[in-house]
Amino acid sequence: MYRKVKLALKMLWFSLTGNIANKENDYDKASHSYDSIFSKEMGSYSIEVVTLLGISSGMAVLELACGTGHNTVAIAKLLNGKGKLSIVDQSDGMLLKARQKLIDYKDVVHDIYKGDMIDYLATMPSGSVDRVLCAWAICYTLPVKLLKEINRVLKPDGKVGIIETRPDSEKLLMTAFEKVILSNPSLLVKSIENYTFPENKQMLGHWFSKANFQSLNCWEGRKALHCETPKEMISWVIESGAASGYFDALDLTREDEIKALLEKAIKVEIENGGDSILYHTFVAGVASK
Repeated sequence: MYRKVKLALKMLWFSLTGNIANKENDYDKASHSYDSIFSKEMGSYSIEVVTLLGISSGMAVLELACGTGHNTVAIAKLLNGKGKLSIVDQSDGMLLKARQKLIDYKDVVHDIYKGDMIDYLATMPSGSVDRVLCAWAICYTLPVKLLKEINRVLKPDGKVGIIETRPDSEKLLMTAFEKVILSNPSLLVKSIENYTFPENKQMLGHWFSKANFQSLNCWEGRKALHCETPKEMISWVIESGAASGYFDALDLTREDEIKALLEKAIKVEIENGGDSILYHTFVAGVASK
């Protein structure tokens, strides 16, 4: 109990002093391996959302948190040389990768913006876009506030697609991580933000409703990741960007020590009957204005 209180006070102090982990730093680092790790495992699920949006040539499409452009290229192909495509991301590393992929689609690329999603939406005229996609990023903002702004900028027959990680994703590793930090509070040098992950499809549907959207389809999914050892599990969450906002909070001068402690904690969890497979779980949905 004392350890929990001590850790909570430490986190509070970091928050009050503005010493908060920077997820963009983690995403910048992960941008080099993101496609070969995360997109390889999870990319098909976000492409499914793109498909259900019903994007066609001539439309104006906005992609929030475009990442390395995995979904962006799919959207550009659907526009088929006509229409407008705008993309937003906070990570320089991710945007650099996206720009490289869009070289062959200059005829539809309208705007590439580095910054906050809501800040960008605030600059857009009401009723100016046909479709909006936000993949793996609504957790980093206020979901209903973001969706209300998306609703405002959409045309009367507009649609939005969302896919986001669930809070039980990578549960084996996250449980081990929490125990390591609780036992070794000095490893934490920044506060970790409270991210808003949708617990299930009902929660995503509720967000849609609060933002005056009509939910067309909401679903959940789970993917077993190809990680056979604790070491591979740790590498996956770092290199895939799944640990963004968490890894930057740690004392990275002790990176080898942290990884060793995590490996040991994961092994203990498995030995104590925990699930030996690392899963990435998610919620997705499409809604209309």
